[in-house]
Amino acid sequence: MSNLEAVRVSDDLSDPSARGWERIAGVSVQLGAAPLADQPSRYIRTAWAARPYGLARTLLASAAHDGERLFLRLSWPSPTLAEGERERLPGALEGPDAFPDACAVVLAESLQAPLGRWGSPEAPVRVWRWAAGVPGGVAERVEDLLGEGISEGAEHLRPAPDRGGGALGVQARARCCGEQREVVFSRALQAQEGPAPALAPGSATVLGFALWVGANQERSGIRSISKAPCKLAVEQ
Repeated sequence: MSNLEAVRVSDDLSDPSARGWERIAGVSVQLGAAPLADQPSRYIRTAWAARPYGLARTLLASAAHDGERLFLRLSWPSPTLAEGERERLPGALEGPDAFPDACAVVLAESLQAPLGRWGSPEAPVRVWRWAAGVPGGVAERVEDLLGEGISEGAEHLRPAPDRGGGALGVQARARCCGEQREVVFSRALQAQEGPAPALAPGSATVLGFALWVGANQERSGIRSISKAPCKLAVEQ
């Protein structure tokens, strides 16, 4: 298990291009394809049995907080943005029919939660998910979800309670830097409503990660997931 520290800063680091990120060390997270057996339907398991997916293999995670908000920055090389790589992906699409790149952070209170399966009814998790926009198609979006696992035919994800409104809830800002995606999730440190880990200074939270390569038509359970959990410690 890797360790990620959210260092205390005085700057607003909600922008992935903020200069303050240059001074914060990141943690490399190794990824692998989500198991075919964990896909929510027989159709998906059959359709992808002989097709490669989970193409994203690594990401860099960095964290900080300013005493009021947590900033969690993810960056990774995207085949969707790399013209040469995209041309080699047989399912790559352009325009409104394309699938977006996406990423997610899974937050849990303990190592007992199955992070790669969106938790379970006994050990629910919080999922912060961002998806890029597609020109002429879907708009960029960010979601704050409660996860209670995967069963045949369904991924049990539902919107989390929004006690404090948009100002306190999960936000995300993203940019493309060459062939690199960079996304910063931010969220108030105060207690969240519903199953959720503590984010206050001095607390520790278990994290998992997921990535979807849009040019490979990855969506839903067809994704990369972190091979091991990460421990997030929020500096006092």
